[in-house]
Amino acid sequence: MFHRLNNRDLESDEGFAFKCVHRFYYHYIEGDKVLKIFVEPIKNGLEVIFESQPKWEEPSEKDEITEAKAIQIESRVRESLTFMGIKHIIRKK
Repeated sequence: MFHRLNNRDLESDEGFAFKCVHRFYYHYIEGDKVLKIFVEPIKNGLEVIFESQPKWEEPSEKDEITEAKAIQIESRVRESLTFMGIKHIIRKK
């Protein structure tokens, strides 16, 4: 279940948060780990850009994001944006 913090940020009962930090990126936050996810505003929504090998921000950059974890994060981001009513497309980089 999601809980809105405001109109651009939310937390989930699954232990993560998704927050708009800047017009061009969001933070996916899980515990003390942060993943910066770049976005590009497009007509009526966002293009979400996922890195092929995502990395946590400092100080957790040495902790690996496995392929299974990356898939889980992408799914959670999709669900978060859908919950917030933000139209989006996903692009792999």
